[in-house]
Amino acid sequence: MNASALALLTKFLFPDFVRTGYLYTVAGYEVSMIQIGIASLVLIIFALLNIRGASFSGQTQFVFSLILILGIILLAAGTVFTKGPSLSNIPPAFHPEQTALVSILTILAIAPFAYVGFDNIPQAAEEFKFEAKKAFKLIIWSLLAAGIAYSAMILITASTMPWQELLFKISVSQSVWGTGDAIESYLGKAGVWIIAATVCMGIFTGLNGFFISASRLTFSMGRARILPDLFRRLHPTYKTPYMGIWFTLAICLIAPWFGREALLWVVDMSSTGVAIAYFFCTATAYKFFRWRKGTESEGKSRTVAPWRKLCSLIGMISAIGFLALLLLPFSPAALGKESYIALLIWVVLGVIFYGFNAKRYNSIDEKEMNYLILEKEEI
Repeated sequence: MNASALALLTKFLFPDFVRTGYLYTVAGYEVSMIQIGIASLVLIIFALLNIRGASFSGQTQFVFSLILILGIILLAAGTVFTKGPSLSNIPPAFHPEQTALVSILTILAIAPFAYVGFDNIPQAAEEFKFEAKKAFKLIIWSLLAAGIAYSAMILITASTMPWQELLFKISVSQSVWGTGDAIESYLGKAGVWIIAATVCMGIFTGLNGFFISASRLTFSMGRARILPDLFRRLHPTYKTPYMGIWFTLAICLIAPWFGREALLWVVDMSSTGVAIAYFFCTATAYKFFRWRKGTESEGKSRTVAPWRKLCSLIGMISAIGFLALLLLPFSPAALGKESYIALLIWVVLGVIFYGFNAKRYNSIDEKEMNYLILEKEEI
């Protein structure tokens, strides 16, 4: 999705160039060889970067993040020191033809997918050389930083002009990116290049994190014998799960051929999968923690942590709520027909996958399971 966003950004900056090599239209979105080439090139570059290891990826991630923050600061300063942007342009807070609740639920339903990137830290934890407590703090700070950055960009865009004027401007120019039009209205072409650089950094950090998490996930699945043993192979020099990176790249290179609109169907469907994953993670934590000290028969491995157990319970309830918003037909955020088809295909693949592995996994004891996943019998 991030790779297609770079193609969309290029389409905004160089519309005629991006139309070169037009192939076909999918759901109203024109697919061209230039767009496919841009998305494919950036995917290949980041696959190669990630083979170098989490440390190298982390260094590039740090540089990208600094440039992203600098870009947001410059754009925010522009709204303060130039004519045009005003807080009076921000209202209304919600869609004029919807209630506040419906507007909130519509966005809330896809929130699980938006938070996927923040699990990169624990997924790459084996390669870190610091304590787990620091990793937890990094997750919290990354969530806060992302929240501030997104909120800042929303306020910057909303303050540039009344929403009716921005929609009219987009319809007249047939623009593919309203945020770019909003920034250009008060900072001109310089602002467009600033927002372009800022968005590129956001795309790059997303791609970097995606390759880290996807490759480590396939490595864990290979170690647990869910995937073939080749996914357990580490690069002889960089000690990274390079086969998982190549596999992830191969799958991702297919996506640009379907166009951005078709990818949005998969993104909507993915929120369902993420909500299910959140439920199982929080349910596991809920089972692990105790409200209070129990008897010896309850096991010594369970930790007394009432606050964490409460948070786990809230997480379980939230995950169920996300699923209800996405799957109930009368929900304002219910999946579309295309997303339901993608979900059905995903479920069928999951059932087949489970069918091949269920018997073997049901016969595995706790120590062997620990070893298969973590290569440690005791945890």
